[in-house]
Amino acid sequence: MGQGFTATLFVALLLCGTGCVRLPNATAGEIGCKPDDIIIGESRTATLTDYWQATCGNKRYECSGSGNVFVGYQAKCKASAQ
Repeated sequence: MGQGFTATLFVALLLCGTGCVRLPNATAGEIGCKPDDIIIGESRTATLTDYWQATCGNKRYECSGSGNVFVGYQAKCKASAQ
């Protein structure tokens, strides 16, 4: 494998967002539900930050997260008004 491939792989891992993280797993610790009990709604990525909606039971949350292979993935969730 050449230097070009290595550089591309490095950048892909560094910028890895929603596609590399299981959002129910990232959400579980924030809202206190098991990953299998969490339903992920709308999700999008903008400027290296992921945004998604999560539902557990009858509670809904607005979440965001970011990170990479060097610092890990950090998620934050807050209860939604709806």
